[in-house]
Parts: sequence; C-alpha cells; structure tokens
Amino acid sequence: MIHFFICLGQNGTVRLQRYFVKYSNNIQKEILNIIKLSIDNKDKEEKSHHFILKLENPLLQLIFKRYNGLYFILGIENNDSSLLALESIPFFVELLDAYFVNVCELDLVYNVPIVYRILDEIFLGGSFVLADKEKILNNVKLLDSVFTL
Repeated sequence: MIHFFICLGQNGTVRLQRYFVKYSNNIQKEILNIIKLSIDNKDKEEKSHHFILKLENPLLQLIFKRYNGLYFILGIENNDSSLLALESIPFFVELLDAYFVNVCELDLVYNVPIVYRILDEIFLGGSFVLADKEKILNNVKLLDSVFTL
C-alpha cells in the first residue's frame, strides 16, 4: 500500500503531496525532513536518478526518482514491491508530459488541480488503480471541460 506521494522542487519546496494514510502534521513534517536530508546526502555522494531508503518509524520504504531537478517520492510499506512503485513514478511523469507537453516545475505550480486529478486517476486509497494512459488523459480532459463550462 502506498502511504504518500510527494514531489519536491529544485530547492526542496514541496510541489505536490498526497497522503493516503492519515499522519499527524508532526509526522508529516518529520517525513519531509527525512526526505530532504536523504536527498541532500545522496546528492553529495553521487548523482543517482533513483534510490530506495528503508525507515523504521514509520516502517516504510521511500522510493525516490529524479526528473529534471524534481524529486518524486513514494512511501510504501516494507513488504510492497519497490519495483512496481519505482515504475509508477515514470508513468505519472509521462502522463504529466503528455498533458502539458514537456512538463516542468512551473506546470506543477500553476496547474495544481490538474496535477492532483492525474495523480488521483492513478492512485486510489493508496493502491495503483489505472494504468491506461489514454483513459486517464481522456478522464482528466473530460473533467477539465466540465469545470471550465
């Protein structure tokens, strides 16, 4: 089960965060601090595009993937497949790229509702739901047309 999906900008600013499990604000802040420290340490060591970190409290794996200065982080249970989680990040980025045409950090900043709609089409209640890019894009465009009327 996916506990959260977070995207950090180039300077560590939170650009997107969706928690599928209820955490207190203190735990959320602690998770963000751990993520930022992990990214800083990893950037100093090497310029890896992805890595996996296991936490003890809460008992989670953090799956990191970097695209053009943006870090996408999934928090999953330790017994879940890190490979499936790692593959869901590029799937999300490809959908953003298809919708915005060459997605960048500013697209995430200025189109927050659309980005969350795309994320919510992929994940529901912490589970990977839909893997059909065409269906997802059609659903999001349909919702956009309804909200712009």
